[in-house]
Amino acid sequence: MRSLFVCLCLLTAGAAEARDFRDPTRPYSPPITAKAAVAKSFVVNAIFVSSRRQIAVINGQRVAVGDVVDGATVTRIEKHAITLDADGRELTATLKRSR
Repeated sequence: MRSLFVCLCLLTAGAAEARDFRDPTRPYSPPITAKAAVAKSFVVNAIFVSSRRQIAVINGQRVAVGDVVDGATVTRIEKHAITLDADGRELTATLKRSR
């Protein structure tokens, strides 16, 4: 009888390991998808616009129209905002004014 109990315990131990148990005390975090990874925040550090060129600094990276920053393509640089194309979605990041 005791050996039967030990065999049952060993068989069920393998099945318990195969399941994906979630800690009930852990806060919920949604799964990360490819689109969510692209939807990062874009911080506009500076914008330089003249009659000959438009340059911006986004997330510490110097970019011009057509450049890619963190998976998004810069489509337009204006005086106070930058427009980006992230997987077909148009995103606008604005320059925050300092106080």
